[in-house]
Amino acid sequence: MSLRFVQRSLFSALLFGAMLTVSVGCDTSDPVPSVEPAEVAGTYDFSVFRFVPDRTGIAGVSLLDSLITDETGLQLVDTGDFRLQYQFQDDAFDDDIRGTFTVNRDEVVLRPRSEDRDLLPGLLIPDETLVLQRESDSILSFDETVTVDLEAFDERAYGGIAPQPGRLTIRILRRGTIRD
Repeated sequence: MSLRFVQRSLFSALLFGAMLTVSVGCDTSDPVPSVEPAEVAGTYDFSVFRFVPDRTGIAGVSLLDSLITDETGLQLVDTGDFRLQYQFQDDAFDDDIRGTFTVNRDEVVLRPRSEDRDLLPGLLIPDETLVLQRESDSILSFDETVTVDLEAFDERAYGGIAPQPGRLTIRILRRGTIRD
C-alpha cells in the first residue's frame, strides 16, 4: 500500500465524515428559521400602495392619493402585535386595524383581529392575512396578482363593478424603531 493511497483514503474518510456531520446537523422540519418580532419592530410609512386592474377600461387606484399620509402608517411592536392606522381624506376620523404578526427571515405575516377583518376590502387587501416580503431590514413589500373589491374601496367610482383581478403593489419603509 502506497503512502499516496493511504493519504487519499484518509482524506476521503474525513471529507465524508464532515459532510455526514453537516447533513445530520441540519433540521429540515423548519427550513426558514424564525426571527424575533423585535428585529422588525418599528414605525413604517407607505411609499407605494396601488392596484392596477387586469381589465382595460377600469381605472387603477393609488391609495396614497386618497389617504392622509401623515395619519397613515404601520406599527410593528416587539410583542408581535401590529397596528395599521389610516385616514381617508374625506373622513373626519382615522381607522385602525389591529392584530398579531409573525416574522421569519423572508416574510412578515400580518393577521388582523376578527373584528377588524371587515375593514380590509376598503384598503384593497383581499385576504385575512397579508404576507409582506422582507426586502431589507427597513423595507417590507407586497407585489402580487390578487382579486379585490374596488366597490368596497370607493362605491361612488366603482359601484356595480364585480371584484377584479389585478396587481396589488405595497411598499412600506421603516421610519423608526419602537418597543412596547
